[in-house]
Amino acid sequence: MRYRYISLLLSLLCCFYIFGEQFLFEQVEIEHNKIRVVPHVKIQEKFLKSSIFWIEYDAHINLDNMDESVALAPIILCLLPLIWVSQEQFIIQKMDKDLFDSIHTIHQVFRLFYPQVTWSGSLVPQQLIHNRLNKKKGAVVLFSHGLDAVCTSYLHLNERQTLCTISGCDISLSKHGMWKNVQKQCVEFAQRFNFDTAFVSFNFRQILDTQKLKNSCPQIRRWWKATLGSLSHAGLVYPVAYALQKKKIYVGASFTRDYPFPAGNHPLIDNALKCAGISVYHDGAQFNRPQKIEYICKKSKKVQVPLPLLRVCWGKTLDGSNCCNCEKCLRTINALIVLNKNPQEFGFEISVPELQQRTDAFFKRKLFQYDLVIDWEHVRSAIPSVLKNYSQEYKDYLSWLQGYPLPISTKKPTIEEQILYNHLWEYALARNIQEVFNCSPLPQSKRSAIGF
Repeated sequence: MRYRYISLLLSLLCCFYIFGEQFLFEQVEIEHNKIRVVPHVKIQEKFLKSSIFWIEYDAHINLDNMDESVALAPIILCLLPLIWVSQEQFIIQKMDKDLFDSIHTIHQVFRLFYPQVTWSGSLVPQQLIHNRLNKKKGAVVLFSHGLDAVCTSYLHLNERQTLCTISGCDISLSKHGMWKNVQKQCVEFAQRFNFDTAFVSFNFRQILDTQKLKNSCPQIRRWWKATLGSLSHAGLVYPVAYALQKKKIYVGASFTRDYPFPAGNHPLIDNALKCAGISVYHDGAQFNRPQKIEYICKKSKKVQVPLPLLRVCWGKTLDGSNCCNCEKCLRTINALIVLNKNPQEFGFEISVPELQQRTDAFFKRKLFQYDLVIDWEHVRSAIPSVLKNYSQEYKDYLSWLQGYPLPISTKKPTIEEQILYNHLWEYALARNIQEVFNCSPLPQSKRSAIGF
């Protein structure tokens, strides 16, 4: 067991305060597979509910064997948007050189996405560290057991994968039974392909004070979706990838290139991330959700494995199963029916009459934003013109679904906005991120429409 403390931190802080400079961390502890930090009091007061930010990895992820500039990468990436919006300058002792370059690029992306926000804060490293892997083997897949994650794993079955699953977001830290069941499900999936698993828990979502964020930055109302989706989750995987000497991190795409909005898990952010020579890849964006299901079914048949469980629910059940009532469950089940699949084979315990009743009730009570309309139109557009080999029950249901007028509460993006975002996707997926900064700032009207 080894403890790492910033032993002279208090005395150094006194010196730096004289010149108006301040360290990002007031305390850092790294003990084998655990990280515990106390961010600067200004970060605490402006944005957090608690002073302690912790991360815990599996026991086989040994943080003692890596430089602090890698071990602390997930903490830095989680706090990064808070630092930028704080309008403060913070100091950090060491930072990985690749991460430093990534942060510069992502800062530009944030300014492009949200020009109405100042983003004037900064993080200044005293020393840049050139970390590199000794061996390069395989990849880590950010793995929730949802549709995007399963499809990404299937797309790379020829690579030696470690599936990394996170507790602290959709799986609350207080739901111990759910977390245990989800871990079991992920291990069972990994064993089918002789893959490895890694599990990590963190408390950042719990200590982040969204009300303070709204008060500090009212221009962005859905903070996690707008800024932290990839920075938090992909960042957590870096110590796993470094400890296991994996050269790639795959993050399953949540939407396709016809999604004309900024987001915290946009490929411009994913594909800009790099630390210690390990790159993040925004993966599977060529498929919408029905197409991902179709790919998974064909691949399962080809490699002769059972159809996989799809855990798409936002943590509503105590055992980690799908609730079959939330929007993501209903959308996925409808996609399965459209493709003439049995939802029960994928972990959805629901009958067609129950599905129609719940989908109808959801449509009636939910005012859709335009991004959700895109997702549901992907499902409906996949309905075949001729329903060959479909049961009469499925045919009747799909006739009802196809004719249902989807509600919408927000304006459709302009043609100019759609063209602009199409170009951004081209640059992002080609990993040519710097070219995007020749584009014009995004129109203010669109962001007010989506609710950012």
